[in-house]
Amino acid sequence: MTKERRPGMELPFDRPSSLAYARISWLPIFHFERSLVMRELGKYRPQGTLLDIGCGPGYLTAAIIRRYPALAVMGMDISEDMLKLAAQNLLAGKVKLLRGDAASLPLEDSSVDFIVSSAALHHWEDASAAFREIYRVLRAGGRFLIMDIRRDAPELSYIIARIFNIFAPSELKRTQGALGSLYTAYTTAELAAFLAPLAFTKTAVTSGFAWMFATGVK
Repeated sequence: MTKERRPGMELPFDRPSSLAYARISWLPIFHFERSLVMRELGKYRPQGTLLDIGCGPGYLTAAIIRRYPALAVMGMDISEDMLKLAAQNLLAGKVKLLRGDAASLPLEDSSVDFIVSSAALHHWEDASAAFREIYRVLRAGGRFLIMDIRRDAPELSYIIARIFNIFAPSELKRTQGALGSLYTAYTTAELAAFLAPLAFTKTAVTSGFAWMFATGVK
């Protein structure tokens, strides 16, 4: 039975929780998450300009830069603390860092070729506005690739999340951590139904054990 969605159960990060998140971002589970995104991204051979929405401390952004050095890469996050961490983890001159909300992207119309986002969708307070913004800033033929956890994951995922929260740094426990993320996330069916009426020429949602990918083309 799918659990009821609880928007906002995972509380916003403050500076201590941001620093704690950055400290644990090299744990195997986070490395696995980034490897999933990089594998999926490789199917599309991104070119031109790429925006990473919700870049956090910048580890995925850095992996993209290493794999695709010809890309013009931008990382964006709503948290100034996360952007400061990203600036420390990314090579100067290789990426442009922006502060902004997914629902109001600080970019011109039709200015981006590819948009990627990992484990940020469930944080977006206004997902409808965010996808309208994604459509606005993508060039014709541009694509988005969004990865997030899914609420219709097996019960084992919830057990793992509870265990993770027990051993997480105290600063992250205050945010409700991994368990809060699961309850705040969408199901695959919800996300597919959400994307279907949008203006993109085609969208698709695929799922793995506890995660899902959404993609669409302008």
